[in-house]
Amino acid sequence: MNRSLWIAFSFTAAIVLWLWSGQGSDAASTSEEPVSQAPVVSATKVQVKVSTATELARQLQFQGVILPWRTVELKAQTKGSITGIYVDKGDRVAATDKLLQLDLSDRLAIREQALAEQAMRKADLEANLKLQARAMLSENKVREDRALLAAATAQLQQIDTDIAHTTLLAPFGGRIEQRMVEQGDFVQEGDSVLTVVDDSRLKLSFYVPQQQISKIRLGQQVSASLVSGGQVVGVIRYIAQGAESATRSFLVEAEVSSPSAAELRGISLNQSASLSLTLGTERAHFISPGLLNLASDGSLYVKVMTADKRVASFTVTLVQSEPTGFWVSGLPEQITVIVTGQGFVAAGDLVEPSYDEASSVTQKPATEPKGAQG
Repeated sequence: MNRSLWIAFSFTAAIVLWLWSGQGSDAASTSEEPVSQAPVVSATKVQVKVSTATELARQLQFQGVILPWRTVELKAQTKGSITGIYVDKGDRVAATDKLLQLDLSDRLAIREQALAEQAMRKADLEANLKLQARAMLSENKVREDRALLAAATAQLQQIDTDIAHTTLLAPFGGRIEQRMVEQGDFVQEGDSVLTVVDDSRLKLSFYVPQQQISKIRLGQQVSASLVSGGQVVGVIRYIAQGAESATRSFLVEAEVSSPSAAELRGISLNQSASLSLTLGTERAHFISPGLLNLASDGSLYVKVMTADKRVASFTVTLVQSEPTGFWVSGLPEQITVIVTGQGFVAAGDLVEPSYDEASSVTQKPATEPKGAQG
């Protein structure tokens, strides 16, 4: 065998030996059973805080105005020149006090003429009745005399009423709010002259949206904070039967209660007031707006941590709102709310909590809130 042939044979044998050793190695490796490994679950770091439910007074909030119990704009009931004005703006008056006097002009003379006409017609009727009794006068003539007497009497009553209208009296006790005329002014029938308000009683007037009117009842108590800083309490006495066509809201009035009329008169009228109406109490949590999540069906839910450090979701209902958050119901008495990192976890996820004492989820006292969910 020459040298070249020997080299080729040796190289071929080496390749066969190498291939044989690889197959054995594969066979050995395939004969071993595979080892399964459980996936490693890592916990997501979040910040949490414990929240405990608080007894909350459920309230509705409205904007209104404080008004006198009644206001009347007095108008002239006859024409004439003003000869006397006995009150000015701000004066207090009692019922039937004399407020204003108009010139009588020729009214007294007209009255004398009406009296004379009435007396003549009465005498004619009496004389003709005697003639009729003696069958010397017809029934028609007596009827005519009766009609003439009735007309004369009506004319006298008319001038008496006109004379009475020259004197303007206070319809009730109160305060002169406006005076539109001066001494010597000439007024026509129907001209406004004075405005009188009855401030011995006050009322709170406000409008309630149609979505909330079913919650309003006669006799409910309303508290109001006035723009001037005062506080008053009232009881609902009137609820409009129909809504305003433009706003679809209902007028409601509450009578203000106070120890004394003098205290009521010390309140500035027609000023704005923030009204609060209590509907009852409810256990609720105070939640920051950023912790409320919107579900696909439109409901709201909050993410909390369970005892085994898993994420759970609770559907909540808005009870009342404040500028810094919401009072919600539907949660257990005590919860551990996820306040940071909730966007990275879902229900069932494992979390690694750290407690955030400076979180916006704080347990607030159930004070009067500034907003309401109807």
